[in-house]
Parts: sequence; C-alpha cells; structure tokens
Amino acid sequence: MDILTLNYVNLFLGFAASFLLILLYKQNKQLFLLYWFFASSCLWINSTIGIFSRSGFDLPYWLNPAIPNTCYMGIYLFLLAGLYEQTQRKFKVGWLLAIVILTYAINLTELAQASSANRLLLNLPISIVLNVMALQLLIRQKNRELRAVYICFSMAFLFNIIQLCSRYILFSFDLSGIFTQHSSQIMIGLGYFAITAFSLLTFGSCLYLVYRQQHIALQHIADRDALTGVFNRWLLNEKLQTELQRSQRLKQCCSLVMLDIDHFKQVNDLYGHVAGDRVIAHIAYVAQSELRGYDSIFRYGGEEFLICLPNTDSQAALHIAERIRIQVEQSCAIDCPQAKATVSVGVSTYTNGEPDWQHLITQADNALYQAKKQGRNQTQHYQHLVTQDL
Repeated sequence: MDILTLNYVNLFLGFAASFLLILLYKQNKQLFLLYWFFASSCLWINSTIGIFSRSGFDLPYWLNPAIPNTCYMGIYLFLLAGLYEQTQRKFKVGWLLAIVILTYAINLTELAQASSANRLLLNLPISIVLNVMALQLLIRQKNRELRAVYICFSMAFLFNIIQLCSRYILFSFDLSGIFTQHSSQIMIGLGYFAITAFSLLTFGSCLYLVYRQQHIALQHIADRDALTGVFNRWLLNEKLQTELQRSQRLKQCCSLVMLDIDHFKQVNDLYGHVAGDRVIAHIAYVAQSELRGYDSIFRYGGEEFLICLPNTDSQAALHIAERIRIQVEQSCAIDCPQAKATVSVGVSTYTNGEPDWQHLITQADNALYQAKKQGRNQTQHYQHLVTQDL
C-alpha cells in the first residue's frame, strides 16, 4: 500500500472518528470526548495536506510539512488530554497549547527544513514522551469495570512507543548514510502505516470506552434502588449465594444484618411521604458510610435494609450493626431535620455447614423481631438469643 493510499485511509478514519465522537459529545457532554474529537480532526487535517502534497500540488513549507508534523503531535496531545480528563486527573490546557506551538516552531527552524530525517529526529522524542506519559497513566488505573478498555488503550500506546523508538534509531543510522534513498522511503511508508494502525486501535478504544460507560450506567440503574442507590432486592439470590459459598470454601464466617426503621408510618403521617423518602435515603447513606468496601447493602423492603458482611464473625457483626444504629440515632436527614428516626437491627451469622442464605435471612428477621418486641432502637443477634433460651 503506497503513501497516497494510506493518506486516503487515514482521511477516512479521521472523518469517521470525528463524526462519531462529536455526536457522542453532543449527547453526553463529556469533555474527554471533545479532546478526542480534536485528536481525530488532527488526523484528517494531516491526511488532507498529505493527499494534496502527494497529488503534485506545490505547497509552501509552513503548510507542508510543518502543519502535518504538528498535527501528528496534536493527535498524541489530545488523546493524552482526553485520558487525563476521563480518569479525572489534573491537566492544564495551557500546556497543551504550548506544546502545539512549540512543535510548529521547531518545524520552522533551519535544521528541520534541511531534511525530513532531521524533522523526524526533532519530533519523535516529543512523541515518544507523550506516548509514555499516556501509557503510565493507563497502567495506574484501578477501575475494574473499565480494565478491558484501558488494556486496549495500553496496547495501542505500547505499539506506538515501540515503532517510534525503532524509527528514531533507524533514522539516526540514516543520518550516517547507511541506508539508501529507497530504504528511507520504505521507513517513511512504514511510519504512515503505523499511524493508521495506531489510529484504528486508539479511536476504536475511544468508542469502546463510551460503550462500556453506557453499559455500566445502565447496569447500575438496573441493579440499584433509585431512591437510595443501594442494591435492589432481586440481586440477593446471586450475591448472597456467592458470598456464602465463598465463605464455606475459605472456612470463614459471613454475617447478615437486617435494619428496619422504627415507627416509619408515623414519619409518613406526620411529615409526609417526601420526608419519609428522605429519611430512607439518609439511613442508607449512614449505613453505607459505616461499611467496608467489600460489604453489600440491599434495600430489602419499603423501610428495610439487608447488609451482607463477608468474613465477619458474630461479635464483629454486632459491633458494625451497633455502630450503624448509633449513627442513625444521633443524626438526621440534612434536608429534613425534624423527621428523626431510629432503627431496630437483627443479626445472624453463618459459621459452617451447607450455606443457605434464605435460612440466614430468616434468622436475621427473627432477631429483628425480637429487637422490636423488646422496645426497638436496639440490636439483637439470633445466635445469642438461641443461647439465652437454652
């Protein structure tokens, strides 16, 4: 495939990516999509000038190759800026503009105008640094839900770093007169092919990222309670069974905590259902703030919550449950301070045997019933109640 054909391919890739990215930006209003739109625009601008040049048009030096070389740098810069924005890292737009202007100025120097090899040797180190920065940023990401996307991006930048470093070494030899004119043209052609492959990988990853974000958002809506943001009840079966099976396999304890708001009907009657919703949301927030990262909380009923505490024995579960109960008692919803509420709490713990999450829930529910029966605003553990009866 000759260089002119590769320019046409890159032109099509740039236009297609720009069109899709600007549509996605208008729909989602996410700034990183705008940065990636600028990156794809740099690709088609570069390709357009390259097509005119290869078609026999006599273009001034300030237009070609100064602008195409700057556009190459713009692709890396705007991709990097988009990644900084998407990963919520600090990024100064002024630095981006400064590097673009510096790149253009470098390409206007006498050394750059002397030969294409000189221009490559001046531009490639900056390109390599930008690609390394992007790769380091991607490697540091810990978001499991977007791990596959970050791997795709990382592979693209790793490929580009390897080809840029290889070309830099080869052109260093070229300055020594080792390669012929024909071999130099082959290396230039490989550079065009490399940017085509890199563009396919990166802009494909950009679109994959948007798809994954939308999928995660839809999954979050499906899995979460709209009012409180905690898990819906229908996820209980899968998640609790998985946790109990894991506890059995690792020979660990697993505890369930069931919370119920005391006299919730009175809250609705006195302050209205809007206040009642705010109280429910507040208690869910308090409970979540007291839990560990691997704990799970579900909205079990209208004013009931169920909490799964993996690797937690009865004493630790009671401590966590009491901490939540006390925090609820001592706090109130900020936007509805008059509607204070308390909770009754029941706890049950799996220790060994065949895991049965439904039986464990029944035990926590029985302990909750005893907490309400004995005066509310307290915590009871099912196993402790059984021991007392014996």
